[in-house]
Amino acid sequence: MNDVAKVAGKPQRSLLFLSTVLCLALLALTGCGSGMSDDDKEIAIAVALTQTAAAVEPTLAATPTAASSSDATSAEATGAETGAEEPTATAAPAEPTATPLPAEPTATTAEVAAADGAPTATPLTAAGLPVTQNRLKVRTLLVAPGEPGALYALLTDQVDDRAPATNAQFLTSLDFGVTWQAAPSGLPVAEDCLYNINMDYYDATALYASTCQGIYRWSKASGAWSAVADQETRMVAVVYGNANLIWATRPVTDTAAAPVILSQNGGQSWQEIPMAHTKGVAALNISPRDSQSGYAL
Repeated sequence: MNDVAKVAGKPQRSLLFLSTVLCLALLALTGCGSGMSDDDKEIAIAVALTQTAAAVEPTLAATPTAASSSDATSAEATGAETGAEEPTATAAPAEPTATPLPAEPTATTAEVAAADGAPTATPLTAAGLPVTQNRLKVRTLLVAPGEPGALYALLTDQVDDRAPATNAQFLTSLDFGVTWQAAPSGLPVAEDCLYNINMDYYDATALYASTCQGIYRWSKASGAWSAVADQETRMVAVVYGNANLIWATRPVTDTAAAPVILSQNGGQSWQEIPMAHTKGVAALNISPRDSQSGYAL
């Protein structure tokens, strides 16, 4: 803008300067100045110079103002022609919320087994058991080695394991527990005299029964129970590979000197195994690597 004002003011200053010079020349040469005194001439010249200076100042000041107005008018005209407006801020769209995917349905045990070709497990119901009691407890569950699918179970409604098995039933399964039937019968003792049933791991087809009247043995070959010893026992453990070595526990009593007994001649005679810290044993097992070592609980 300043450059425009300077350029625009140059011709006007030249004209005013020439006019002033001419006026002064006229005052000095023409007749209008012949009757004026020297003082009046000086005053007239000063007034002319003052008016000339006053005329130059507005001219120079008006030049940039006019240019600015012109620019503003031009900008307004341009905006009106293009129809441009000030851009307004637009709110950003809200982020979409993630919708949780439904959980994948889990396959049931039966479906997985069927897909793998494995036999499916069948829930065991009271209708599948040849039992008569409404209140039952599984006191013993045995897995027969060397006989795939063979299981033996002793059921009772007696809660106290230290007492004889009241209303005891001895069952067996040959299909991994899918169906059950009564186990070998003919045990010559009352059901409330039966304590427990154990496997003869020397002969996988034989069983031992611990009763209040002694130890009885059943074998698949004979199909009958026979007395082995008259020693009252609570649990029997036969050593692997040695049918004559039998460990057993006595029923829990306050006067029992030794809760564990050992026979090395198939039950004909017994020796006591002292235990200083307890008078009763709930479970007994023999080490398969050392027939002279046992574990009692």
